[in-house]
Amino acid sequence: MFAVWHPVKKRISLYEATIMQAVGFLGESAILMTLGADHPAIHASLLRFIVFDGAGLLALILAPG
Repeated sequence: MFAVWHPVKKRISLYEATIMQAVGFLGESAILMTLGADHPAIHASLLRFIVFDGAGLLALILAPG
């Protein structure tokens, strides 16, 4: 939230949030790649998380800072 209020002043928080978002996105993507087709509900849930985290990661990357 600190990076949202003042991304230039709170640059460290912006970087930390970007790294955390990237870790989540990459981790969920790795889980999805290793998951077999036997789990359609988990697959759908992971896709939602990946889309959500991907959008957040993009927003953080595009934030001024």
